Amino acid sequence: MSQDRRGLLRATSNVVGFLAATLVVASVLCVSCFSEPSNDERLERARQDLRGVHDEVADIHATEQAARSRVEKAEAELTSARKDLEEKEARLRAAASDARIHHAIEAALLAQPRLVIQELDVHVRDGNVAIRGKLDNDQDLEQVLQIVRGTEGVKQVENHVKVKKSAKKAG
Repeated sequence: MSQDRRGLLRATSNVVGFLAATLVVASVLCVSCFSEPSNDERLERARQDLRGVHDEVADIHATEQAARSRVEKAEAELTSARKDLEEKEARLRAAASDARIHHAIEAALLAQPRLVIQELDVHVRDGNVAIRGKLDNDQDLEQVLQIVRGTEGVKQVENHVKVKKSAKKAG
């Protein structure tokens, strides 16, 4: 609960106490202004007035507590909503980043006229790239891996590409 709210609640309690004391004093003064009742009668009236003030103070405290409870509940709901919003925002940023990485990889691969990538799938999640499919030879695979690894934002590359023809080593 904020300092301003606590200060307001303390000030309210102080005002209530002051009003209660004022009411008691006013009651005693009013009683003395009229005919002189007996001391027992004055004492009984003062007790009744005090009970009334006590009941009013109790009502004010109950209202104050209910208001405090509603404020705390609203603050908890606000905190929860902020947390949910931050989580959704983080997921949205990650998805946008993954989409940017995916499109950058595809554009770079399509810019290579020698590469035949119709059988190649690129999946990006949290900056981790998985490539699957088939390529004609090891050189094409190496070029694809170099492009993917060189793309900004890529954290890790999982290669699941099959090569149709392996280059024969000269021996």
